[in-house]
Amino acid sequence: MPSDTSSSNAFEARYHIRGKRLWRAVPGISIPTDVPLLIEQIQLNSTEPLHAMPRLQHHLLGVVLEGEADGEYRLHPHAETYPISGRAGTAYTIKMGTDGHWGWSAESCTVMLVYVPPALVHHIGAAYGFSPARTALRTEFVVQDQFRYLLTSAIAEMLDSATPAADTLTQSVTQTLVLRAITDQEEASSLLDAKSGPLLLPTRRRLHSYVRTHLEDDLSVSDLAAHVDMSPAYFSRLFKETVGITPYQYVLRERVRQAQHLLETTDTCIAEIALRVGFANQSHLTRRFRVVTHTTPGTYRRAVRAALTSSA
Repeated sequence: MPSDTSSSNAFEARYHIRGKRLWRAVPGISIPTDVPLLIEQIQLNSTEPLHAMPRLQHHLLGVVLEGEADGEYRLHPHAETYPISGRAGTAYTIKMGTDGHWGWSAESCTVMLVYVPPALVHHIGAAYGFSPARTALRTEFVVQDQFRYLLTSAIAEMLDSATPAADTLTQSVTQTLVLRAITDQEEASSLLDAKSGPLLLPTRRRLHSYVRTHLEDDLSVSDLAAHVDMSPAYFSRLFKETVGITPYQYVLRERVRQAQHLLETTDTCIAEIALRVGFANQSHLTRRFRVVTHTTPGTYRRAVRAALTSSA
């Protein structure tokens, strides 16, 4: 889709992510009409050292569409550096005002970036009954989200088609993408929600990312404690004091949450989903799923599909 030159230049001045831009869509897409929505798709095919990025004036929703990339980041010059990796389906949210340092290595990785003004997030949140406090998106990395992947893939196809209906369709799908980000944060783990406690936020971020990317592994308390360089007993005590649940309960909840995403967005059989998110078998998943959601995986999937059919 063609872009306005002046808008493109202004966009370039605010955001600079090194990579080949495949296309850019700046003007003409907005929800509501006076709030612009900035979208770009870039190709990462190089190794970039850690370098400063301009402060974000919008929230950034990103999804890896193809390929893989490994990288690192820190959220201010004197902060600790954290590893990050992504493959197709990896989604992340970076809140407005972030001016971190980033570096990566990728032979070929295609990423969709949607820059969303805070006013737009509040507008969509209000339309669905969320309070303003609950639409203040926070930074979250490395979330495998097949639904966001499908949404951004659809946006890429529609923008590339450049048909008269593309703008309207893109607005609708993007609204769903933003709503997904809001509801994900509404349901997010208390590991990041905790306002205070002895387990510091950088440590909690590391744990959150680690658990999300290793759900199918045997995540013991010892593994989690070793990841943040603590003894298991000391780690467990700090975790419970900060989050209010044990590390074991937290891992189970994250596994159920990922199982919900897979039930919503794939046709994968329930037994396979159970193994993919780290449960021993389908019965194990069903027991834990019922505790968290008060229903079974099969009933949950049927309800989601009925709702989608009704909506369509």
